Amino acid sequence: MNSHFDPFVEQAPKKSWFLSEPQLRFLTALISLAIVLIGVFGHQPKNVLILLLLIPAILLAATLLPGLFSLIRTAYNSFRTKRYIRAEYPRLERLYEKLLQFTDQSDGRSLRYILRNLSVSHNEPIYHLVSIDYIRSWIECYGAGLELAKPASLLTFLQKCNELTAIIGEYNRNYVLNAQKIFETAPPNPAHILNDLEKFREEFAHYLREVEEWATSIKNGALRIEPNLYRLGRVIPCNSFEKANTFTKAKPAIS
Repeated sequence: MNSHFDPFVEQAPKKSWFLSEPQLRFLTALISLAIVLIGVFGHQPKNVLILLLLIPAILLAATLLPGLFSLIRTAYNSFRTKRYIRAEYPRLERLYEKLLQFTDQSDGRSLRYILRNLSVSHNEPIYHLVSIDYIRSWIECYGAGLELAKPASLLTFLQKCNELTAIIGEYNRNYVLNAQKIFETAPPNPAHILNDLEKFREEFAHYLREVEEWATSIKNGALRIEPNLYRLGRVIPCNSFEKANTFTKAKPAIS
């Protein structure tokens, strides 16, 4: 399983121009050399003068071309990254909206709604589970960040993807799987609540598989843009989640 959200990722310093200071000094020397050659050999035949100027010109091209190619490659990668983010960002927003539905306390299909209705009359573990309810605050803070400007860099976009999968994993582990373990030994009362729990479990398992497929696609697409992605830090979104087994039978969870 991939690591979760890590906001403390060191980014590589950016160069302000495609020529380094030694290259600029060499370029200045070449220009000076060309001026001197014109002054000294200006009275020579045309072919000799062309040959003398051709040498600095070749050296100048050899100095500038690598930097020019680097500038073109940087511009192309920037365009490619922005196009990738623009294409993938809507799906990130859709998956976030679905997570809101699964965690909405006022939605009868949400596990949080079911657990809160049971906590008054059910056992102590359920009461403890809902009394430390924190996931919604995290989700809403994350959503506020999504409403801001879209990320301009691949690293920032992947951090947003990674944080979303971290929230989903936290909700799955500490709410869904914990509730399943509790109900294995203490079935809910009234019994018809099991139907609501089972419906939620099936829909949420389908959602987890959708997130897994999306996270794998995000990772593969990002690696095509930045092959050394793993060196940038723990930004790859999680693409594997443990899934709760049925609430009606005491079986170990499946992955």
